[in-house]
Amino acid sequence: MLEASDRRAFPLLVRFAEMRPQNIIQIQDADVVELLAGRRPELEVGTLPHEVRRLLGCSRDTVFLSQESARHILQKHGDHIGAEDLKLLPAIMIMGVWLADSRPTHAVISSTVDGISYKSVIKVTEDRRRTYVKTLHRTSPRQKKTLFRNGSIIRDGWD
Repeated sequence: MLEASDRRAFPLLVRFAEMRPQNIIQIQDADVVELLAGRRPELEVGTLPHEVRRLLGCSRDTVFLSQESARHILQKHGDHIGAEDLKLLPAIMIMGVWLADSRPTHAVISSTVDGISYKSVIKVTEDRRRTYVKTLHRTSPRQKKTLFRNGSIIRDGWD
């Protein structure tokens, strides 16, 4: 157990020590191929942190990537986002900083994985029962700075 002085001096260590074990979802190449080919309608890619779930009013914590969103991401952002980047969504969600969005049904994640900065937008359905990845982008340092200037942090990340 951590002493009170340690809790004040090392808040990140406290958060890590008190965190319940979390398994990162492993997305395989075959999962992405099946999703894009239409053999599956969606893919589980992560879990909403409690703070984000509370803000969005979600009844469930599972986050999905739909076939429609995956195709949108690759068609609209295919010049800098590929299937390999889609496979990073679980890590992006766990390690990233979660920010409030101006829309009450959306949250933004800013994360750096393997030296590459990403922004992902998560959207909850109107009935608040399901949550989906809406988009995924690579971001420049300037874009990342703007994200933090315009959004309030819901949950700190690990990156």
